[in-house]
Amino acid sequence: MRTAAIIFFSTLATLFATTANAGSFGQTTLRAGFSPDPHVQPLTAGGGNSASNWGSSCRGYIASQPDYTLYYTAGSMPLYINADSDRDTTLVVRAPDGRIYCDDDGADAPLNPRLIWNRPMSGQYQIWVG
Repeated sequence: MRTAAIIFFSTLATLFATTANAGSFGQTTLRAGFSPDPHVQPLTAGGGNSASNWGSSCRGYIASQPDYTLYYTAGSMPLYINADSDRDTTLVVRAPDGRIYCDDDGADAPLNPRLIWNRPMSGQYQIWVG
């Protein structure tokens, strides 16, 4: 298991918290332009399930249940979901439309994943960090 943090970027508005259907490390509700930006959630990455079961581009090992749940209200700004760690991490996200998105090393820092939605959907994003 690795220590990591999920980081959500947008640029500006309000942070709302709710309690239903939380991931293992919690949940949050954000609107496009949220503040503070970025929103950071510490967690422990990893699990016993191969992320490749979700798709051929998915790497690493993740938990059975999502690590974190984001309820997002989209606007005109992009949505970035990062995982930052001092070890190699991966990211698996189930978007509101049910599609699975994965990344291994797409962030600026080596070995950290990043997913970007230029036109994000409103709804629930389930997030696993491996």
